Amino acid sequence: MPIPKPTFTQFASWFSPDRVEPYVAACGGNRSRAIHLYAWNARATGAFVEVMHHVEVLLRNRIADTLAGDVGRRWYTSPVVLTPAGLGMVTEALDRIRRGGKRATYGQVIASLTFGFWTGLFGASAHNEDLWRRHLHKTFRRHGPGRRKDVAGRLAVIRIFRNRLAHHEPIHGQNLVERHEELLELAAWLDPAAEAWIRKESRVPTLPPRP
Repeated sequence: MPIPKPTFTQFASWFSPDRVEPYVAACGGNRSRAIHLYAWNARATGAFVEVMHHVEVLLRNRIADTLAGDVGRRWYTSPVVLTPAGLGMVTEALDRIRRGGKRATYGQVIASLTFGFWTGLFGASAHNEDLWRRHLHKTFRRHGPGRRKDVAGRLAVIRIFRNRLAHHEPIHGQNLVERHEELLELAAWLDPAAEAWIRKESRVPTLPPRP
């Protein structure tokens, strides 16, 4: 039995007028088209979340491998490697793991550190420039850019986009081809073989045209 189409009033009551109205505005006041755009935006968000998932895990693993190889697997406790703010984020991650009733294994710690933690390692500070010169340039040595600020710039763009995805915000007005390529290029900087697999798995190129 076919599911009846919702009225706009119903739809706005489900997802809130404040959330739906920007889609109406983007569709020139056409409420029916706005519902289609809302659904398309959710579909596009889901496709990008998959790509982000792969790229984020690849990034944190490559950084962790570099630091563990140079400093040892307890690198995340070292005040030489991390600033006080970074060490504080590690403490928060350890607390989350323990509250969840899990052991704070190396793998659990790496997985529990936030995207903000990893991107923060490339921020514009003397400490991070030194960290780049001593260690983190090796993460990108073979395939990536030669400067910390180039990596930092890319991560800043991706972090903003990631936050929009995580908070279910509109992405339909962005250049999604460009966002997709930025993510894939970051993956290629880390490992071209991984980038090829992520590109093959990505559903972003198969999205239908925007309503």
